[in-house]
Amino acid sequence: MDCLLVSAGSWRCALPLASVAETMRALPLRPCASVAPYVRGLSMIRGSATVVLDLACLLGGSAGSCRRFVLLRTSDRPVALGVDALEGILALSEAELLPLRSLLTPLERQVAALGSLDGDVVALLQPTLLLPEALGALGGQGEAPAP
Repeated sequence: MDCLLVSAGSWRCALPLASVAETMRALPLRPCASVAPYVRGLSMIRGSATVVLDLACLLGGSAGSCRRFVLLRTSDRPVALGVDALEGILALSEAELLPLRSLLTPLERQVAALGSLDGDVVALLQPTLLLPEALGALGGQGEAPAP
C-alpha cells in the first residue's frame, strides 16, 4: 500500500494515499473556543471552512508545529491534519506491519498498525477512524468562519 509519510511531534506516521486529497503549506488559522486541544482551528481551504487537527496532539503528544496541512478525503466535510513535515511516499506491505499490543489499546482509534523505517517506529493511521465524531459541530462547507 502506498502511503504519505509525515512527521508530527515525536511521531512518524503513514497515511494511505487513497485518503489524501492534497498537501499544502499551512494556511492562516482561526482559533475556536471550547474545543478539544487537538483542534487547531478553522482555515479556509479551497473556499471551505475546514477544521484543522494537530496530529501530534491527537496522538497524545504535545502540540506540533503544524507547518504543513494534509487535506483528507472524507465523505461529508473537509478535514485537514496539521503536521510538522512531509517526508515522502512510502510503500508498506502488510507483512511489515504489526497490530497494536494491548498496552496501546487507547491508540486503536487512530493507529491501524505499527511498522518500522530506518530503525524508527512508523504508525499506519486509519483516516476514517482518526476523526473524532465531535467534529460535526465545527466547520462546514462553503461558509467562512465568522470574524
